[in-house]
Amino acid sequence: MNQTTGKQYMLSALRRKRLDRVPTTVLIGPYCARLTQSSVREILTDARKSAEAHLAFHDRFHPDSLVVYNDIYLEAEAVGSELEFPEDRISHPKRALLEDKAQLARLRVPDPQKDGRIPYFIEVCQRVSAWKMNL
Repeated sequence: MNQTTGKQYMLSALRRKRLDRVPTTVLIGPYCARLTQSSVREILTDARKSAEAHLAFHDRFHPDSLVVYNDIYLEAEAVGSELEFPEDRISHPKRALLEDKAQLARLRVPDPQKDGRIPYFIEVCQRVSAWKMNL
């Protein structure tokens, strides 16, 4: 008997077709670090370690999809927010980015190739996608 794959579950949901269950996934974020002996800080700053941890989570728990997610400040950092990176907690801003509404006019659209950790996040996605393509 063939076992239904996570990809098949996801595609069936997108096509509004019924299978024996709905697809499932878990938004684990940087806490997948625990599966690879990396710190949360390392997962948030090292693309290789982040990809390894996300893939370790997938290999252990077999969700139907793998959501690459690390923290909610990626974009804020790319437009100029300065972040703190505690060893084993999520990053957070050191201070408000826009302490005065007039500062909003000075913000610029970030360059995904160089601003903040967007290049890191792109690399994480590429590493995970390359692994997934080898299945």
